[in-house]
Amino acid sequence: MIVITGASGRQASSFIPHLLSNSLGPLRLVVQSASSEERLHSAYPSAQVIRADLAQPIECARVVRDAVTIYHVNPSFHPAEAELGKNMVDAALAESQRSGNGFKHFIFSSVIQTQLRKLMNHDVKRYVEEYLMESGLNYTILKPTTFLDNFTPALKGLVKEAAGGKRELEYKAAWNPDVLFSELARRDLGDASFNVITEREKHYFASYDLASTMPQPWGKKIDLLAAELGCNIKVNVQPLQQVVPGFIKALLGPSSEEPHFVTIDTAERMILYYNRHGIIGNPSILEMILGRQATTTGDWVKEQVAMAKQS
Repeated sequence: MIVITGASGRQASSFIPHLLSNSLGPLRLVVQSASSEERLHSAYPSAQVIRADLAQPIECARVVRDAVTIYHVNPSFHPAEAELGKNMVDAALAESQRSGNGFKHFIFSSVIQTQLRKLMNHDVKRYVEEYLMESGLNYTILKPTTFLDNFTPALKGLVKEAAGGKRELEYKAAWNPDVLFSELARRDLGDASFNVITEREKHYFASYDLASTMPQPWGKKIDLLAAELGCNIKVNVQPLQQVVPGFIKALLGPSSEEPHFVTIDTAERMILYYNRHGIIGNPSILEMILGRQATTTGDWVKEQVAMAKQS
């Protein structure tokens, strides 16, 4: 049994199809909402899909029952994110003691550079990492950077405008496009996650920063897209007070509930930090796990444009 939390998110969807196509055993996909439960039932009819509140230890125990591998994705920007992660570690530890040698591997999806304390969404994961390291469980910590694929919705819109004949396009950016970033292609994360799950013992007690690119201006993909489309794309950086509500809406989905102040604070600090410092990393570790070269920004843009034109 492979248990995957946060199974409706972009991270898990990058490797769940790999697991199913290779018939690695039963999958238990854990989600938070009824809509996610319904969507995953439809997308993955052979998997077990359950809803659970990871703030409740009894729910975590139900989630991990009979698990051999747990791939835990914490809900980012959640006001109690550290507690949810610790609950899952506690449940896994109890399951490992109950099942003897049945439970094997706890994989925690963290984030690159948890040392950056100014970034609340990074710093909070540091506490879960420490708790997991001291638990006695066999663990692997995967630390992805920000995703190239976060740009996909905007890219599709720009491709559509260019197809309509527009040669002067505009992109509204959340931060300075000249700041250096190392980004990660979601397909690289999917392949790396699959390898860590299936190779298991090879990755025990490892902590891996995951980036597909060396540091480069965040706006490089916009320049490459403009060249691919044969048009000009003007980048306008939006004020923080306009960026944050849109970011939270995209993160939480349509909801009538007011976001928690911790969620708002976390989003604001992240955007301010990215605007000044960016996030940098190195693809060498990722390429070691993949056994191939990581996806380049140029290849990613070409593939995304081709898919956008077909859709």
